[in-house]
Amino acid sequence: MGISYPGFFATNAALANHPAIKAVSPQAPVTNWFLGDDTHHNGALFIMDEFDFDYWFANSTNGPNKNKLPNLNAEYTDNYRFFLDSIKTVAQVNEKYYHHLVPFWDTILMHPNYDEWWQARDITRFMHNVKPATLVTGGFYDAEDQWGAMNTYESIEHKNKQNQNTLVMGPWNHGGWASRNMNHLGDISFGFNTSKWFQEKIQFPFFMHYLKNTAMPALPEALLYDVGLNRWNSFEEWPSKKIIPAKLYFNENKKISFDPPALKNNFDEYISDPTNPVPYQSGVHADRGITYMIDNQQFASERKDVLTFETNTLDSNITLADAVKANLYVSTSGTDADFIIKIIDEYPDTASDFIINGKTVKAAGYQALVRAEIMRGKYRNSFEKPEPFVPNKPTLVKFHVPDVLYTFKKGHKIMIQVQSSWFPLTDLNPQVFEDIYKAKSDDFKKATIRLYHQKDLPSSIEAGILPEAQQQVYQ
Repeated sequence: MGISYPGFFATNAALANHPAIKAVSPQAPVTNWFLGDDTHHNGALFIMDEFDFDYWFANSTNGPNKNKLPNLNAEYTDNYRFFLDSIKTVAQVNEKYYHHLVPFWDTILMHPNYDEWWQARDITRFMHNVKPATLVTGGFYDAEDQWGAMNTYESIEHKNKQNQNTLVMGPWNHGGWASRNMNHLGDISFGFNTSKWFQEKIQFPFFMHYLKNTAMPALPEALLYDVGLNRWNSFEEWPSKKIIPAKLYFNENKKISFDPPALKNNFDEYISDPTNPVPYQSGVHADRGITYMIDNQQFASERKDVLTFETNTLDSNITLADAVKANLYVSTSGTDADFIIKIIDEYPDTASDFIINGKTVKAAGYQALVRAEIMRGKYRNSFEKPEPFVPNKPTLVKFHVPDVLYTFKKGHKIMIQVQSSWFPLTDLNPQVFEDIYKAKSDDFKKATIRLYHQKDLPSSIEAGILPEAQQQVYQ
């Protein structure tokens, strides 16, 4: 077993088919560094993490440049200002700090698209003939390798029909399931110690059965935690056949509903300005912290470069389940753009304040981030062969958002935000079609972005609905 990069090692062990290997648990396994783990999401560079990771790895391994790097002198207390002022372009990392002494950073810059180098390192291509039992584990709020957990499970499942393969996705940050007490994350309480529960009820019995021949635990095919209701749900397969396909459409007056738009000419627009990008978190932060994926998004709703849509107040619970797909009809005055989708649980104005970890949380109108993802627009048709946008031409941008299981409770609202920067979580897009890793400071341009929601251009979010009667609570 292993977490993160050791999770990748665990996946390799499952592929080895050595007769002594009986059970393997890849946990948040690094799986694909271009599509969704650590380094990139859908082609967009996660620059803050990579900047820190690469320097740390270069100085902690026995490579040829160990201890040759100059002092970074990058002790910052405000990550937003540091990256905006010091590393506005990817090229400035080498100019100011790395000086071509960090091999992996330079390797990334040599492969800006999803070429054969990246593809050869996607281990899901090779997951045939897996013999050991597998317990794939991940967190819905894992800021590093949620993609790897979901896609490792899916690949093993599809390529090894006879394999005993179980998926567990909990309410955790990266490695949170291995912590001593995971009874909350950020402002969200889970009501009990979810990590201890997993360790004692799932992980330990799993290995005891396969290594010591104890009784087989009653493991479902998939075990997923619904943070909206704070409970475990079990499934006979994932995604479940009980999930009903649905679409949430963007509509006029900043509304979203299950009804497609009826107007013939309708859109909302904003100006995306690389000199004033949308922060990924509110406040001042020295680093990413354990996660950004559960934060209150009220700060973003107040920005003019963030489009915020919401449903009417829900008159019953709605459980979103399965992978989420964004179908955005957009245009830009430039030739490239990023698109970030955020799915948010908006609490009612009557919600009572609560105390968590000694902190009083203002609950009225709280906007809890449920799921989010970025898409680098030039990869909308191919990650291998990027394409420019035709300025001001409506264009369909489709992309996947990581799987969700979340109940929006009666009295709440489902909110969706659309924006074109997420800084400094991801690098800045110059909004000009080019190799972004070679972009210069004066390449970065403002762009007017439009999101269309009209009869012939019906922007939507696809997300399945799991009826309450079809939900199986796991005790």
